[in-house]
Amino acid sequence: MSTKISKFLEKRGKPVVGKSSIPEEAVRNSPFIIKKIEQAKRRLKDHPFPIELLKAK
Repeated sequence: MSTKISKFLEKRGKPVVGKSSIPEEAVRNSPFIIKKIEQAKRRLKDHPFPIELLKAK
């Protein structure tokens, strides 16, 4: 079993080479992404985030 896990981790550590077959525009217009962006906007509206935490020191 440990060899299966080590083989899996070896594959997982390799960088992805090549291009995605899905165009970037299709990903941006996907209903899932749009829904997640809307949820994030609502969450930020309900629970504002202090901008000072984002500024570099």
